[in-house]
Amino acid sequence: RIHKHSGVFVTASTGIAAANVGGTTLHSFAGIGLGEDDAATMARTLKPKARRRWCDAKVLVIDEISMLDGRLLDKLDSLARNVRNRPAEPFGGIQLILVGDFFQLPPVRLGQDPDVRFCFATRCWEEVVQETFVLRHVYRQRDTGFLAMLDEVRHGTVGPASQALLEKAHMQAASRNPKDWNDDAIKPTRLFSTNRDVDALNERE
Repeated sequence: RIHKHSGVFVTASTGIAAANVGGTTLHSFAGIGLGEDDAATMARTLKPKARRRWCDAKVLVIDEISMLDGRLLDKLDSLARNVRNRPAEPFGGIQLILVGDFFQLPPVRLGQDPDVRFCFATRCWEEVVQETFVLRHVYRQRDTGFLAMLDEVRHGTVGPASQALLEKAHMQAASRNPKDWNDDAIKPTRLFSTNRDVDALNERE
């Protein structure tokens, strides 16, 4: 979603996330292709429409910030300062609204490529992020026990009660014969550690 007259540009780090917020990908807004060039090259090769967006922007919203490679955030900071000719101001004076949860999906290849990092480990983070708001009220669930279990799993500190609940749910699902499932039955989601196993199950289904 682009509000040209107000200067508000809504983006996300992935296409699916961008569609969910009615916006565009950050790469598309920025006009940087895959974003593999250095900031100076990006600024030099930026197309006029993209340059105009950078100059018109007052507020840039980036959703699913946890998935954005921190190196790209640093590049975009340098690009914005250059294009807007405001080298002393973070993102060239654009206000950033970064939305997301660092407990969720990390940048691709984090832990595999030593150069990939979270956004909060970047050069520009301390300058760009001046206020942090933590949303604590959960709207999707009301069962306090289930909420507590989800929070434990999220933090990686699963206690005995949650462990017992998870094992019970697993045993119930494992004991059912998939051949007995009908079209209305809810099939449990299966998680795998490799794409090969995911692809094999998807192919069988």
